[in-house]
Amino acid sequence: MFLAEVSEEGLALMDDQTAREAARRAFRCAEFFMMEESRRKQSLKAVSQQGRNASQEEDRDAEEATGEE
Repeated sequence: MFLAEVSEEGLALMDDQTAREAARRAFRCAEFFMMEESRRKQSLKAVSQQGRNASQEEDRDAEEATGEE
């Protein structure tokens, strides 16, 4: 597809330039999807880490409260 015509049963569906442009766009779309996936994973990781930190603080607060009584 990158260097040859895309064809079906001998009929050219795209010329070489169009096929190269389509391949370039497909790879660009794949790059965007990969970047978005990475961004979402980092975001979920950060939210998860914040939740763990908040939970640890609540545990410490609870321990301090029971120690004061």
